[in-house]
Order: sequence, then structure tokens, then C-alpha cells
Amino acid sequence: MMNSTEIDLYPGAVVTHKGRRCRIKLELDLRQVLLEPLDDPGEPFRADICDLRPGVETRADEQKRAEDVASFAGEPLAIAQARMAIILPLLKGGPRSLAEIAKEHNVDCSTIYRWLATYRKKRRLSALIPRYAERGHPGDRRLNADTEAEIETTIKDVYMTAERPSISKTAKTAADACKAKGYPIPSLTAVRARILAKDPRRLAEARDGANAAMKLDSSGKSLPGAEHPWAIVMMDHTPLDLAIVSRDTRLPIGRVYVTIAACAYTRICLGIYLSLDPPSANSVGMCLARAMLPKEQWLAHLGIPGDLPVWGKPEVLLVDNAKEFRSKMLRRACEEFGITLQHRRVRKPKDGQRVERMFLTIAHEVHTLPGTTFSNSEDRGEYDSEKNAVMTLDELERYLVDWIVNIYHQTPHAGLNGRRPIDVWNDESLRFSRETGLGLPPRPVDEHAIRLSLLPMELRTVQWYGVSWDGIQYWSEDIRRWIDAREPDSRKRRRKFIVRRDPDRIDRIYFYDPKLKKHVEAPYRDATRPPISLWELRVVQRHLHAQNKKRVDEAALFAARERLRASVVQATEETKRTRREREQEERRREQAERRAKGKPTPPPKARQLDNQKPEGQVDYEPFDDVEN
Repeated sequence: MMNSTEIDLYPGAVVTHKGRRCRIKLELDLRQVLLEPLDDPGEPFRADICDLRPGVETRADEQKRAEDVASFAGEPLAIAQARMAIILPLLKGGPRSLAEIAKEHNVDCSTIYRWLATYRKKRRLSALIPRYAERGHPGDRRLNADTEAEIETTIKDVYMTAERPSISKTAKTAADACKAKGYPIPSLTAVRARILAKDPRRLAEARDGANAAMKLDSSGKSLPGAEHPWAIVMMDHTPLDLAIVSRDTRLPIGRVYVTIAACAYTRICLGIYLSLDPPSANSVGMCLARAMLPKEQWLAHLGIPGDLPVWGKPEVLLVDNAKEFRSKMLRRACEEFGITLQHRRVRKPKDGQRVERMFLTIAHEVHTLPGTTFSNSEDRGEYDSEKNAVMTLDELERYLVDWIVNIYHQTPHAGLNGRRPIDVWNDESLRFSRETGLGLPPRPVDEHAIRLSLLPMELRTVQWYGVSWDGIQYWSEDIRRWIDAREPDSRKRRRKFIVRRDPDRIDRIYFYDPKLKKHVEAPYRDATRPPISLWELRVVQRHLHAQNKKRVDEAALFAARERLRASVVQATEETKRTRREREQEERRREQAERRAKGKPTPPPKARQLDNQKPEGQVDYEPFDDVEN
């Protein structure tokens, strides 16, 4: 059965266009394809990609079903990762044949064909996880901590040496060591998966020496591996040098943080997320979701003209070593979507040169806006940033997205040999599609499923009252069956289940039902409680802790929340901090409500700035994208 959450976009794929089943005959560009009807005779015709739907209709409950990869662990997950590593060159359309790959990994060609077919149905890592439970012996091959530690020791002491032993030799050594100590014996596939998950530079340095590792370094204009769109996507945050004002009072509330995902090969800004809060796992998840999803509705509701034909998944997500980039949510989501999460080396600024250069270009643009704080006090001089601030957060978001789509992407870049990023994106996406035969990236149609995979997660038990998270109780009849459930291999240990929630609105959780293999919503147990954000909850908790209230029930928590909210409203005109807190909560609440209803963010009111360029006027001076 075809994956109902994505649309395949390669010649020969079956799709639905306005109720008609058709086959894609040719990709014309990133906006249109040539279709030929299947069920009724007719001539081939052009169709907009945004009007296409999956070619096979499925039931509503099947469309919403998306297994949570966090429900798997140990050897099954490692096996899925190893299978993905084997089929990845075939998915990318590399020069090597299936027979060559099968011979190298000692796997039958028919087995690899089966893995490819299974993966293409869902395009998620969880499709490659072996179904032990369905074969009647759940979990009996999962690795324990002792075996994992023995594998890590063997990789370090045997594989990562100048003698360069093979993976099979390393796996045999690990198996012999585990057998001698009475530990569960790992398979060749499990050991291979753990080796492939290592940093390639560390492996090269340990096995081939420092010179070999240096060849993997990014130097000059080239970036190893960035050979086509989506190959390497860089993500990072920065505070913007601009003071913004509240929507209600037009008084200053401080600066904004921006998170950007940029394509290293084409210089296209794939996703952008603005927030008044410091960088967090939530801003990472929202920026990655925005990068992966189509942009037509987002631009239309922002009221921005122009085109941004961008959707898909990064092959490698290159990030720094900040805490938010090491979250459990991001690691699991990357595993599920087949994204390689790679952290930049410490004290190696060139690893992030492309996204840092984009930040510098954005900073130059922001410095032309009223209310800029400039880069430092010397540049700012006697300029009063807060007094001259005029833009709200919504207006700033609209301005930046408009500038990126219609100025930055349309301007020739020196680092692209004088070509425009949008032209490089269009041309290279089609070239890669036709040369590899893979087609364009599958187009997501289920935005909720992608965002759900990028929400923070925890493991929780189900009690008689439901699920408790941060002192708040959640309940739904859909989770009643799991009250006081025990682990399958133990009658004593309570079973823990995966739960996720939107930090912007924690009045509900998404409970993963392992039997139904889908997420179900569980709202507050007390439906009279008002929706709040996670940040608002943390403020209340700190307030109560300062009053030495170590044990706080749910009623006391929400009562304190109402008192604090009333004080913020009363003090709105008095301090920048309270104005900022109120603006944060209003924005979070509005965005969470729209996400819950499946509606994109509406356009902010347009404001004509004194230094804003007239419509249609573009500065064609090439951006200096040569990284130093």
C-alpha cells in the first residue's frame, strides 16, 4: 500500500489530481508535472504539484497511523539503522549496483529488494524494524547494557586501530567477548550499525591517520558531501540585532531569536522560526518541520508574493553541540525520517560556515530597520534603539520571510559563481532527479504527523486517574485499557508509554498506543483548566518554589497561574519584562490553537517602513558568499 502521508513524484508514479487517477509522465519543473489519465482516456496535461494527492486512498484511521520510532530500542532499532545504511546508496541513486552492495554486506539481493519495497511504502526508519512481536517472541534479542558496553569497547580497541580489521572481524571479536562473559551475543548487523553511527572523521583518523581525516575537513568554498539539494542542511540560532514592540501597547519588549535551516549546496533558506524565547528543542523542531513541509499555504497566509518550491528531508542535518541539538526528540525524529544527525566539531567554525554567512547577511539587512541595536555599542553610538523600535514580532517575521524569498533568493551570489540561489535550487533539483531516476522528493501531505514527530517526548505510566506530567493529570477513554499495565517481560515493573506534547499548549498530550500503533489525544482530566504553555508552567513552578512550597497540587498550580497572569496584565505598561512575558504567552497560545486546528498562521498587518524598498526593486549586487 502506498504511503498515504506523502506523494511520490517520479515518472511512473500514480497520483490523484482533482479526483482523477493519473500517472506522472514527466517532471516539468518544481511546480508542475505532466500527467496522463489512467481511468479515462485523454491527452497528457500539465498539473500543479500542490494539487496532487496520493494515488491510493486509504481509510482515515490508516492515514493517521504513524508508528513512533521511540517505541523501539536495542537491537531491533540497531538492525533498522543497519538496513537503512545498506539501502541508502540505492535510494540516493549512487553509481554502485544492487549486486555489488549485496556482495559487500553478504546479503541476498532479494532481501535488499524487500527492504527497499518496505521502506518506500512509508519512507520512515520504523518500516525497517524487524517485527519480533508479530512473530511471537517479543524482545528476546534486544541487547542489554553489558552487551552494548562490550560492543563499544571492541569497536574502540579493535576496529578503530591502525590494523584496520573488517567489520565482520570486529563483530566476531565482540561476540566472543560477550559469550565468554555470559552476555547476550550481538549479531553482525547490530555491530555494523554501531560502527556506521560513529563520526566518519574519528574513524578515519583512528584507522588511516590524521592526513586521511583532514581530507574530510571542510575547507575553502567546497563542503564534502554537499553535492546536491538536501544533501547537507545546516541549522543554527542567533539573536537578531533589533528591538521589537508589543502588538497591544507598541512599547518595546526586547530582542528576538531566529532559527534557520539552510541548504549548504544551494544557499536556499529551507526554514525559519522566530521566537522571543531562547533556543530550545521546540524551536529546533518547529524550524525543521517548516523546512520539510511545502511552503505555499505558509506564504499565502503571511500575505507574501513569490514562490518557494521547497519540501523534502535533509540527508545530513549538521548542527552545533548545544543542548537543544542533543535532545531525545531530535535524535529520534532524525532516525525515523532517515536523517543523519551530525554535530559540528568543537572549535571548528568552518563546519558551520554556510549558515553563519547567512546570519551575517541577515544581520546587515536588520541593521537597516528602525529599532536596530547594531552589532555593538560603538556602532550604535547615540542611537536610541527602543525609542525608534516600530516592528512587532509578526511584522518582523513577515518582513524577513519576504526579504528571503524575494531578495536573498533572487540575488546572484558570488559563492554560486554569480547565479541566484533559486535558480541553482530549481536546476540542480531537476538534474539530480533525472540523473538518479529517483524523482523529486516525496511531497508531505500530513503536516500533523511530521510536527508530531518533532514534539518533545517522555515515558509515563498510566494510573487510575490517567497520565501525570509535571503535576498535571491527563485522561482519555482511549487509554483506559493501559491502566496499571506491566512490562511484557516483568509482572512487577509498570509499563511506561511514549507521550508527547506541544510546549506552546500543554492542555493535551499525544499518547502512543502500542497496540493500535498510533497516537491518541488525552486532554486535561479536569476540563475546566485553561490552556497554558510549558514556559508559563515553569514560571509558576519557580514562583511556588520560591515560596518554599515543595508539594503543590494541580489546583494550587493553576490558582498561582491566574494570580501571576493578572499581575502581568496589570504591570504591562510598567516594565519591559512583563510586556515581553505577556507577548510571549499571547503568541504561543495563538500559534498552538492554529496548529491544533490545522490552520497556518494568518498574515500580520503590513507596515510600510521608511527605508523599505519600493515593490519590484531589487538590489542585484552579488552577496559575498565566499567563506573565510
